[in-house]
Amino acid sequence: MNKLLVLLVAGLGLFVFYKRQADQARTAQITSARGLASGDHNCKGTEKCVLVYVAPWCPGCKQLKPHFLRAIKQGRSASRKLGFRVVVGQGTPEQNREEAASFGPSAAVDADGSLKTAYGVSGYPSFLLVDQNQKLIAEGQGAVDAMLEGFFPEAPKLTPAMRASLPPNGLYLPLR
Repeated sequence: MNKLLVLLVAGLGLFVFYKRQADQARTAQITSARGLASGDHNCKGTEKCVLVYVAPWCPGCKQLKPHFLRAIKQGRSASRKLGFRVVVGQGTPEQNREEAASFGPSAAVDADGSLKTAYGVSGYPSFLLVDQNQKLIAEGQGAVDAMLEGFFPEAPKLTPAMRASLPPNGLYLPLR
């Protein structure tokens, strides 16, 4: 009985280990903005895509992760014109792969930081809105507004008075 239990636990451990390795292997390793178009992800075939750039060590990213996972699960906005994708960077290669794998196969790793540089990412999480050619359309609140409208329509809307009261580079993100 004990040998059977040991074998069962060992087999389960191996399954979890190899599944995790397979998930990490499916995560796209991108090295340029053009690389965003490759692979199978939620932005393929959409007019625009919200990219959320996260770092494995970022407390705000961890706090918002359940909402990002909800948007990933939804895949595309109801109109199917807007996609959502998480890009992970700024950790060690292992941390980046693990964090990206936790978001599923549509997440990507900014392997060499070139995406961060190309889009001028300087804080985490960073919200970017790109077109189908990966050209930056909006960042910060503009990208957040698109994300909220497309994936969280029940979220309270940002009024003009609230927008005027935001600090420079401040974000209105009513997700809890």
